[in-house]
Amino acid sequence: MHGLDAIVMEMGVTNATSTLSYISKLLTQKTDPYTKARLKDCNELYSNTIDSFKSGIENLGAKRYDDVNMEISAAMTNADTCETGFTEGDGGASPLTKQNQNLVKLGGLALQILELITGGSKKIN
Repeated sequence: MHGLDAIVMEMGVTNATSTLSYISKLLTQKTDPYTKARLKDCNELYSNTIDSFKSGIENLGAKRYDDVNMEISAAMTNADTCETGFTEGDGGASPLTKQNQNLVKLGGLALQILELITGGSKKIN
């Protein structure tokens, strides 16, 4: 199960890396300041997300399951924060909805596998 969870977290790294590339592309295309500001926020969040998934993989190998849980949860929160950044305030549609949803799904899957690894002995958020 450890290997499967590591694979899912690697998919999270790949998703976040791809999303960063897409954000860079959008930053060159978008001209309105509101969207550009939100995209810059998402760029930082997704950079942190990559680090979170990588730390999660490292912690998984060391069997620090609480830390794995924290890192995956942080990655999921980053995607949610990116998404809500577009809809709060002045409002607007997020150009990253699909990417954000995919990352949250990968994080949720990683947490479910983590629960199987821990035998359900720990409450996984």
